[in-house]
Amino acid sequence: MKSKLFVIGKPIKHSRSPTIHNFWIEKYSLNASYNKLEVDKTEIKDLIQQVRDGKIQGFNVTIPYKKIMTDFVDEVEESALRSNAINTIYMVKDKIIGANTDGIGFISSLKKDLSFNINSNTNVMCIGAGGAAYGIVSSLIDLSPNTIRIINRTKSSGIKLIKHFEKFTQSKKIFETTLS
Repeated sequence: MKSKLFVIGKPIKHSRSPTIHNFWIEKYSLNASYNKLEVDKTEIKDLIQQVRDGKIQGFNVTIPYKKIMTDFVDEVEESALRSNAINTIYMVKDKIIGANTDGIGFISSLKKDLSFNINSNTNVMCIGAGGAAYGIVSSLIDLSPNTIRIINRTKSSGIKLIKHFEKFTQSKKIFETTLS
């Protein structure tokens, strides 16, 4: 049986996820398909049921639904709890799991592709304070860099991200700079 995977959001037309995922599906000869699906909030419950029924094996989540997916899943991984955003839905045994893979994917790329390691002597700059930034900053905090500087166009979004993570840092290590 061919695995059915999706990325959902609204709008979704802009998403390049199917191009990227289908490249790897083809490269590794996986029996799967990955498509984009524009859905309204009212349709999410039905998609979750399709995962439960085995009709869909899972899906990724983008704007505007990352922050509301906790309402639809049985369990939330720590990555998603801390970042307050779910971007991946899958099933284990009889439970629908919500995860956030933004941070772990970003950190993995830094290490593998750039041979760049973050430690307590590293000063990090995160450009942007949108949805993916929450997952990335969450994973950066785990690596205990010296500082994390958030650079964003709008000051309020940068400050909101910083305030969200203050409870996860032992000292004032996250700073904001506005691009304007």
